[in-house]
Amino acid sequence: MEDSYEEALARRSGEIMERIEAAARANGRDPGDIRLVAVSKTVGPEELFSAIRVGYRHFAENRPQMLNAKLEALKTRSDLPPVDFDLIGNLQKTRSSAASGSFTPSAHCTSPKPSPPVPCAVRRSFRPRPRRTSCSR
Repeated sequence: MEDSYEEALARRSGEIMERIEAAARANGRDPGDIRLVAVSKTVGPEELFSAIRVGYRHFAENRPQMLNAKLEALKTRSDLPPVDFDLIGNLQKTRSSAASGSFTPSAHCTSPKPSPPVPCAVRRSFRPRPRRTSCSR
């Protein structure tokens, strides 16, 4: 019998964490100092919810529009714990407005060649809040 998507995620997450822990210990590092970031750019909100349920807490997207859609979907899920997102890759000037009002620039850059006028990486922590009639923060 084939694993469900969520079971496969949980199994793979365990395998990855074992490898991270072994590599960290072999190099004298604390495994707790290493963060696993799941790239969610090819999955929809339901798959993201599954990943959160099995223990992933840090995600990366490369399109501000997709990230905003996932953040909107997360607003309806008060049963899920808080998660962090990174916006990865080059941020095109035409798409920067989708990110600029919603995100705080991060201190790190995940793109090999950032363009100076546009931040190459932004991060937003998402903490589910009670539903409101207004989307403003």
